[in-house]
Amino acid sequence: MDELNTIIEEIRKDTHIDDMNILEQQKMLPSKKHYWATKLVLYKKEQIELTKKRKKILQELIEKIIKESKVSISRATAEKAVLESKPIKEIDNRLEELVFIIELLEKSEQIFRSMSYDIKNIIELNKMEQL
Repeated sequence: MDELNTIIEEIRKDTHIDDMNILEQQKMLPSKKHYWATKLVLYKKEQIELTKKRKKILQELIEKIIKESKVSISRATAEKAVLESKPIKEIDNRLEELVFIIELLEKSEQIFRSMSYDIKNIIELNKMEQL
């Protein structure tokens, strides 16, 4: 979850707006949107690749257990044993973490989408306060 906390902190910095940095934020917003959209796609890609890898490892380990067993083992029994193996557990843990990261990035994408309106409203409010 360190990775998740790092992402949360990075998003917090990228979404921070005050009167001192509002114009800079407005200029940087398109590149920030691109940066976070790219991160989202890369994490989704990792999730897809890990899911495929998990399926492949699962199949290979099940076949190995069935072939190497001295007694007849059902596929279900072999699968149950494989699900407890270290490689599968590591992949499952990473997939679980990716679910949270992807959810955060999808919600953040919505925030970045609305930031242009927020910045415009802040600028308009500042103009009105100066009158």
